[in-house]
Order: sequence, then structure tokens, then C-alpha cells
Amino acid sequence: MLHAWSSSLRFEDEHGNRGLCIHICRATSMNVILRKYFWIFNLLVITGCAYFAASSIHSCAMIGRPWMAAPAPSSRSSGLPTSSALRRHRDVTTILARNIFCSSCEPAAEVAVKTTSPDPAAAGTPTVDGAAVKSTLNLQLIATLVSEEDKKWSYAALLHPDDNKTRLYPIGKKLAGIEATVVDVLERRVLLSREGRTEYIELGQGGQRQVASTSPRAQPARRPYRSAFSRFTKSIAEGVKKVGPGKYEIKRSALNKVLGNTTMLARSARIVPSVRNGKPNGFKLYAIRPGSVYSLIGMQNGDTIHAINGRAITTPDKALAVYTKVRTASHLTIAFTRRGKAVTHDYTIR
Repeated sequence: MLHAWSSSLRFEDEHGNRGLCIHICRATSMNVILRKYFWIFNLLVITGCAYFAASSIHSCAMIGRPWMAAPAPSSRSSGLPTSSALRRHRDVTTILARNIFCSSCEPAAEVAVKTTSPDPAAAGTPTVDGAAVKSTLNLQLIATLVSEEDKKWSYAALLHPDDNKTRLYPIGKKLAGIEATVVDVLERRVLLSREGRTEYIELGQGGQRQVASTSPRAQPARRPYRSAFSRFTKSIAEGVKKVGPGKYEIKRSALNKVLGNTTMLARSARIVPSVRNGKPNGFKLYAIRPGSVYSLIGMQNGDTIHAINGRAITTPDKALAVYTKVRTASHLTIAFTRRGKAVTHDYTIR
């Protein structure tokens, strides 16, 4: 250490630069002081960091507590309503002023229906006063064909007991020999306009003349129909035999029972018209009842029947024409589509 100090003195003697020696000595003294008291600087830095961290945590905690953010105004102590109370009162007042439920208004539902109803003469439809009543006409509804997409494809098959003929009636057509017009065809009933009122005929039933002697208590009973349907399907099942894939043998007696009981046939499945590319291409089967005629001959839900014995059944008129020819046929071939594939079933009548 003494040797280094002497070298510095000789350097000063040769060049005359004493300031350099003094500067070195001062720098050496400062280094000693910093090394000795540097822990004080570390303590100050740690204290400052702790203060800022505590301040940040306190600010974050106060964000979720708005009730401590500001002191209450002096106006609250004067008995005036608070801002929240005024806001609630203002909201209720607005709702009451709008009167959305109109507690003081008169019921206007029936008036609106009557005033907005179209002119029957201009629309070409009959006047309907009240709900539909059961018809007294001596007719029997055999089947209904309901088209939800296009009403013009909805048909009702009505049996006229006078001549024992079944006729198809679309919506808007007048009944043969009767002053009545079909106004709508539903799944299980047909609505007729007669003498300024709307009448209905249930599926499988006729007018009140046919059921006038029936007791009112017997009307809602369903078990007789269920047992009759079970007996009907059981008798048909005894006359139908599957002999191979898509091949069946049917007794003539079973076929006659099916064709002679169109009510049971109509209730065995739901038949709707099928339209493709804007043109009718057959009839589609839905809701086939287990054990029904359609189930016995191998038909499934979703099958679209296109032709029977090569005759297209794209319209109700064509279907009725085929229906009349089936009675004397000894062989039937049904062409239909199942899941997009063309299928053919053959039936031999014995």
C-alpha cells in the first residue's frame, strides 16, 4: 500500500500534476464510506417499496366498496328523500303512467275479433256464429287427407248412405245433393258450412240422426273402439302371411274385410300427400299403428307410395280409382320409396 502511494508521488513530481493525487485519495475515501454504510440505502429502498405496495393494495380494496368512497351529502340530514328512493319512485311512476295492463280498460278481445273479421260475402266464405256444432246430415266421414303445406290437397271422403257411394270433397266444394259446403278438413273431422253456421262430422261417425238414441254417457268411452280395432286387426292378421322378402299372401276374405271397413283402415295410419319439385309424387305414411293393416303388409313410417299395379296414385282421384279396382284384383304390386330407395312389394290374393 505504501509502495503504491509513493509511485503516485513520483508521478506528481515528474509532471507536476498534484490534483490527480488528491482526486485519487478522495475517491478512495468515498469507496470506503459507501461500503461501510450501503445497508442504509438498501433499507430506504425496501421501505419505499413496502409503502407503495401497501398503498396499491388499499386502493384495490376500496374499489369494490363504493359506500365508503365519498361522504354523505348534507341534504340527507334535512329529511329529503335519497337519490335511490327518488330513482325507485320515478321508475314506478313511469310504469304506472304507461298502464301496460290497462286496469281501467274494458275487455276488447271479443270486439277486436268481430270488427276485424272479413266480409263473408266478399271472401266467399260462410258466416260462422260461435263454435261448430255436430251436423245432422245423414253422412259418414270415412277418411281425411290433410295437407298442411297446401290446403287444396286436403280431402274428405264422405259416405252417402242414400246411394251407398263414397265421394271425395276438397275444401270449397259443395256436397252432392245437399246445401252444404266443405270449409275445412282436419285430421279427424270435416267442417261444413250449412245455413249460415258451421257444422262438423267426426271420423267414423255420422250426424246426430245416427247417434240420437245413444246415451250421453256412452259417447266418451274408448274401450269399445279399442276392442273393435283389436278384433279387426286380429282377423286381418290371420289372413296375411309373409312368404319371402317383400312377398306376401293375402286371403280374399281378409282383403274384403279391409276394403269393407274403411273407418278402421283410415285410423290405421296417417296419410299425407308427398310433393317433390313442386309436383305430387304419391302419398306418405306416418303414425302407423302396431298390428294395423299397413304394418301387416310390411309398410313402415316414412314410406312414400307412388303406384299400385303400375297405376300412379299422385292425386286423391287416382287413389280412389285404384281403390275401386283393388277389390277384384288377384295380384297387387306396390311401388314405394323407403329412405330414398325404390322398393317393391308383391301381394298374391288367394
